[in-house]
Amino acid sequence: MNQPDKDDGMDIKMAVGAVRWGAWLARKVRWNRMVWRVRDRALLNIVRQAHCQTVHPMRQLAMAMRVDDPFLASILAVQVCNGCHNAMANFLEIPESSLHCCLKLVRRQGDADEIGTVGRSEPFDGRPIKPPEEDAHPIQSNSVWSSLYGVDDGKSRWRQFRCFACNNLPSHDDFRCSREGWKMYYRSALVYPLRCPADVQGNDMLIMGFLAFDSPDTNAFRGLPDIFNYRDAPHEYHHLLEDSTAFHLGAIFADVLGTFLGAVYKDWSNPDGLERFHAIEPAPAAQLPAPGTASDPTSTEGPETHLSGDT
Repeated sequence: MNQPDKDDGMDIKMAVGAVRWGAWLARKVRWNRMVWRVRDRALLNIVRQAHCQTVHPMRQLAMAMRVDDPFLASILAVQVCNGCHNAMANFLEIPESSLHCCLKLVRRQGDADEIGTVGRSEPFDGRPIKPPEEDAHPIQSNSVWSSLYGVDDGKSRWRQFRCFACNNLPSHDDFRCSREGWKMYYRSALVYPLRCPADVQGNDMLIMGFLAFDSPDTNAFRGLPDIFNYRDAPHEYHHLLEDSTAFHLGAIFADVLGTFLGAVYKDWSNPDGLERFHAIEPAPAAQLPAPGTASDPTSTEGPETHLSGDT
């Protein structure tokens, strides 16, 4: 009887090994596809909100300002805040009522710039709604704006930062805010400057306003560094921000909005610019149409809104 050749045995072992390796590879590929699909679905709502509910209204807001339509611009400012609010709340996995977003623009007053709120997100948190020109505050009356400008707020001389983040504002006695009773509305804050290049080279950046997220809860923006602990170390602070997805999500919103508004902001930055915006009282979310729908505010009728003071 013929004995099996040693080479045949080696071939069998190699074949079995190849089959096992192929099966392992197939399982790994299927697993990777499954992980990718789960991750894709988890991110879809956030990315879709960031795109359709946020970037689209930003583009429309810039156009409304370009054609000098103050009422439409006021409605769209609310929609921009709603889109940013929804995407950030979804990402942070916190209730919508625990987050607020507002859009503020700078009014040029010689050397004393002022800030006025032109849009607020829903759900409405009870803050007094005033026309922007009546609710304007000097830059140096607030630690947030002063840190982003790099000026003295009366308590601290700030170096210029790219973002203001703090998860426990009441714990800092040197935090300055001109709003009365501010602790009722925010204990955590994440604020970005709206900037555009002031020259072709982009060496100088013009601050047009701010995109602000805040929460009545402490530690709403988990993992973000406290700016008060890095007042003299902005580079270390910014390095820590770079490792935060929440920071980058908000920064994308602020940078895109700044790009859209850069071309139209100059005409609205004069002392009477804020007066063009109407004080829109946020209506229930169901009354505000989604961008791109038949009832989009770019239509002639627009959504149902309420001017401050209306019954």
